[in-house]
Amino acid sequence: MSEILHIHVQDGPQVGQKLPIPPEGATIGGKGSDADIELSGVPYGVRYAHLKNVAGKWNLIEFDPRSILLNSKPLKRKNVLKHNDQLVLPSLKKGQTIRLAVEVEVIKEKKVSKGDKPKINPMYLAMGGAYMVLMLLVVLYFAFAAPSDQASDGPFDISQVKLALDKDIEELSSQTYEGAKLVVLGDGASDFSELRRLLGSTTDPITIKNYSDTFKSKVARLFSDAWRLEQQERYDEAADSYQSIVNIMVDRNLKTTNIALQRLATLR
Repeated sequence: MSEILHIHVQDGPQVGQKLPIPPEGATIGGKGSDADIELSGVPYGVRYAHLKNVAGKWNLIEFDPRSILLNSKPLKRKNVLKHNDQLVLPSLKKGQTIRLAVEVEVIKEKKVSKGDKPKINPMYLAMGGAYMVLMLLVVLYFAFAAPSDQASDGPFDISQVKLALDKDIEELSSQTYEGAKLVVLGDGASDFSELRRLLGSTTDPITIKNYSDTFKSKVARLFSDAWRLEQQERYDEAADSYQSIVNIMVDRNLKTTNIALQRLATLR
């Protein structure tokens, strides 16, 4: 006796789709996560779970702890899936989730005597061929025709954040200051205004570079923390983190500030 697993998508861009799980199992994640099954509508680039057949039973193994609910409850250490179970994944939309319904089909193996030859109903062969053609059309549609998620709903690229910071600081360094003098900031610049004052001073280049690198690392870390809070659906905390970046950058016309404001717009 064996079990065949199907997943029914009940929310999001792929609502109504039935996803067959291969006998060897599959991983589930968002677009760009390199998972076997990449779902639209869930956070980009994150693999959430591995559906694995263990001794004839389907087990759910979570990659990202506490991000999935099974029948409205957090996952346990061992999770055996049953027919009609409900999985809940995070959604890109604030206050929403992506629900997946579990369909477990039990196949009873028929004993065949040595003299008997297994017979295959021609109708099953025809249905199987039609199903394969349909699945191929679905794959081609989502590969070439389906609209992609809007960039504003996707994750930021940390390399873009670092590039924006470099450009903001580079443009600041090229400006001319009058009455420049030596500036000492103690442990570092608390905001971009203090960094601007340092860059316009007569402080030695090595010290200026060290302060600039420290400031860039601080802002990049804040962006990473804010995005992590988004993935955990802690949207209010994520919005507060992006707002703190806006406050630290001071000037709303900066490229780095603009990235933080764009993330804030997706949460409000």
